[in-house]
Amino acid sequence: MQRLVGGGLRVPLGFVVTTEAHRLAAGSAPASQREMADDWPLPPTLVTAIASAHERLARQSGEGQPTLAVRSSATLEDLPDAAFAGLYATGTGIRGVEEVLTWVRRCWASLYDRAAIAYRREHRFSEESAAMAVIVQILIPAEVAGVAFTVDPVSGQRDRVVLNASWGLGISVVDGLVEPDTFKVDRNGPKIVSRTIGDKATRAGATPAAPREAVPDERRRQPTLDDPTIIAVAELALRAEGLRERPVDVEWALADGQVWLLQSRPVTGLAVDTQSPAGRTDDATAAPPFEVRWPTPEAANHHWKLFSHQGLAPSEAWRPLEQDIWSRFWGSRRNAAGVRGQATYDESIWVQGYRYRCEAATALSEEERTRGEEEFQAAVDACTERGDSYYQAVVEPEVLSRNAELDAVDLAALSPERLAYHFTKTIEMLERHWTLHWLWGRGGPRERFEELYKELMGDEDEQIPKKLLESIPNKFTETVEGLIALARTIQASPALREAIETEQPATFLAQLPALSGSDPFQEQLDVFLAQWGLRSGMGFGTNRSPDLVCWRENPSLVIDILQHYVLQDLDRVTAPQRRTAEERAALFAKTMGAIGEDADQRERFTFWYEAAQRAARNFEDHNYDIDSVSFALVHLAVSACGQRLAAADAIDDAQDIWLLHETEIGIALHELTKALPERSDWRTLADERRETHRRQQELDPPPTIGAPPPAEDEQKEQPEKKEEDEPLPLTGDEERRLLVRGQAGSSGVATGRVRLIPRTVTVPDLAPGEILVSNNAGPLWTPVFPTVAAIVLDEGALFQHAMGAAREYGIPGVLQTKEATAMLQEGQMVTVDGSRGLVLRPDELGEGAN
Repeated sequence: MQRLVGGGLRVPLGFVVTTEAHRLAAGSAPASQREMADDWPLPPTLVTAIASAHERLARQSGEGQPTLAVRSSATLEDLPDAAFAGLYATGTGIRGVEEVLTWVRRCWASLYDRAAIAYRREHRFSEESAAMAVIVQILIPAEVAGVAFTVDPVSGQRDRVVLNASWGLGISVVDGLVEPDTFKVDRNGPKIVSRTIGDKATRAGATPAAPREAVPDERRRQPTLDDPTIIAVAELALRAEGLRERPVDVEWALADGQVWLLQSRPVTGLAVDTQSPAGRTDDATAAPPFEVRWPTPEAANHHWKLFSHQGLAPSEAWRPLEQDIWSRFWGSRRNAAGVRGQATYDESIWVQGYRYRCEAATALSEEERTRGEEEFQAAVDACTERGDSYYQAVVEPEVLSRNAELDAVDLAALSPERLAYHFTKTIEMLERHWTLHWLWGRGGPRERFEELYKELMGDEDEQIPKKLLESIPNKFTETVEGLIALARTIQASPALREAIETEQPATFLAQLPALSGSDPFQEQLDVFLAQWGLRSGMGFGTNRSPDLVCWRENPSLVIDILQHYVLQDLDRVTAPQRRTAEERAALFAKTMGAIGEDADQRERFTFWYEAAQRAARNFEDHNYDIDSVSFALVHLAVSACGQRLAAADAIDDAQDIWLLHETEIGIALHELTKALPERSDWRTLADERRETHRRQQELDPPPTIGAPPPAEDEQKEQPEKKEEDEPLPLTGDEERRLLVRGQAGSSGVATGRVRLIPRTVTVPDLAPGEILVSNNAGPLWTPVFPTVAAIVLDEGALFQHAMGAAREYGIPGVLQTKEATAMLQEGQMVTVDGSRGLVLRPDELGEGAN
């Protein structure tokens, strides 16, 4: 439901009583009443929470006692082969908190109805895996209501939307109490292809206790919907399908000329290849050729490009849980686009385990986009006026609080139910934090500081205010300081130094307790991992796989990095940073001297300089707090779930967790809560999906699918180049020595041997003084940067973490060479001029150098 609201669909206001609330109430009930939810005493905290939510809903609706619908939503419901249709309770015409509480219990009680229990047993679902959420929404006073399927539920035709409609509330259709009107719509258009008008003898009363009302004779066989409304309902259903990425049936209502979406569920009882989202199949029979199954006919009208890891050819299909996690990540772009009032966002679909992307239009009208953009920018500007960035004032407090909350959880101590709840919270956190990640507005403290500098100093040199913001301490530099401190401890201990230089990282850690003088180092390492151990590989330039462990989960990664540091003169490693900080301090003092004794100007300058420093730190810190930590916490939760299921023999190996979907993991964990005669066969399911994944790996996904590229894309005018965008002319000597040319990323000149590092490497292995050459570089690599001579990338961006780290430690860097990994050879001596974006033959080697 949250996804539908975020997608801009018209959904009634409401709130959700979660499955966790159901389990809390069940756990508080006497054992003799566990299956008599109608009589459960509700925990006071839950009563208070529901009452508060009801009060908030009343305020939002503008009604003192809004009329409500209370609907069941079970964990075991609307599954591919088990719909549970009609087995759970729904109440309409509910008014007041007491009635809401009564109907919450009734919804819970329907979970224990004999028919529901029998249905679960028939489909071999354990009772422990069943839980019930309850949706409380404003009741739409429907003139007409019904259900719409985005696939023909009988024939399975994918080109049809099938509508059922009747007078009044939709319960008449859902419960089969009338002969509804049936309209079939061709999705390609859409256009109406058939109408069957039913005899709608009665309509639902306003409340659950009210008797059904007779429909006047003249209206019984009158069509409930005109043609424009039929099309509007069909389009609403197709939009819901696009958001759910699979065929759906939706309950809808028509009131005052507006079509409302009340519920959306996956269509059940279909063949797997039809019901799977965006061509993803869990059937072990998937095989070449590469078959494209569109989530909606409209999707085929878009031009989709195969997603690769920032320019690399896709090496493998994605497993089910990887798809789910990354769908959350990419969903954050849609969410942020809605907040910022953007016209388009980066949309994704899955086809045979591969991700395809296109630029899609948001569901907002031009008026909504304009209002959203203005409101968001107003919030950004209000923060700026206080000297804060939007990130600092709004995003960071929420992110740090939730990170701390999730990181404090002892996963090993959680019950299976609580572990399932924690896993769900981390997945939701990832989508939420990445939604916040994209909320950057125009302007901010740094821009205000640069404007003020120009105003006060009359200096057109844009580099001076930027230099005043170089080497601002941040979480990356503090991490490197921690690594250097660890390296100094090792250098001071002959036993530790000999071991780290001769043993593999994992062996070093295993031998550590037995090494002489290891206790201080171990304590120091523990403190370091507690503070910085959630650094994972996620960030700009990474391989972008959620299966990336963090330092705390695999401390060998830290030892691997320390093996580079202990070979270095650590004072030399930190010298460029110290020198930059000293130059910054001297430049600040010079600027203040130039401003003079004007107290107001000095105060203004100091205020905005400090604000800009905080903003500069925030920009770097978000790489850790959001990029790294969000995926680290998810990976820790996934690993804990896999280990728990493997230990209970629910799956063969902890890594098989990646073959399950997000929702299935919760069900599997809940099945562990009691000794059961039968459980779901997760092993067989994992085996089938492993075979599917193997077959998908053999496919050759086309680079594009769908429609040809839009003509406007081919004819788009290139932005007018500024003078500073033009590459600097080469000198005659540079032309003679040139090997590769790119963009300047980090100033300085260094000569060394090329070390070609594949993107798949977790930590790059370089000797001191070597030059790192790769396609791109992510956050797990940057802590090694202070130990290398220079960095050369095929791709990259000035703002990315990698180039920022290079500038921080005075490491020359060149990016966007396009071809460095192809043109340079392993071991080749080169000179990197980061100030001019050049890779040259060393001067002394001359024309014939290799």
